[in-house]
Amino acid sequence: MFDIDCNELVPKSYKNKTFSPHSAFATVKQKSQLMLLPVIDTTTNQWSGYAIFTKKESDTLFLDYLIVGEEHQKKGIGTMIIDWLFKELKPKAIKLKATETSAVYYEKLGFINGPEYDDYSKTNPYL
Repeated sequence: MFDIDCNELVPKSYKNKTFSPHSAFATVKQKSQLMLLPVIDTTTNQWSGYAIFTKKESDTLFLDYLIVGEEHQKKGIGTMIIDWLFKELKPKAIKLKATETSAVYYEKLGFINGPEYDDYSKTNPYL
């Protein structure tokens, strides 16, 4: 079983400070900062994956990294992270740069190739 640890959703610059997830959400909505969102394996209490993203525009998230540990791949963790970002932070779209290797994975998650060969985006299916 896996769970999003929203207590860890904090700007990297605030990593050593303590505050509630709600203030972290307010921060990500107001500022353009690097954010970390881990996924926890609830059976071992260890990270199984994470996303690092920024919110530079009021309606768009930029996904810098989506990492899932090799032993946890093909268990829906990437989908869970993308869905959580859309449902909880409510951007109109998520954009990213993909390598040739990762492009296949992002296409499976519903991202569409943009005008540049490495530009991908997905609109929020929950809005």
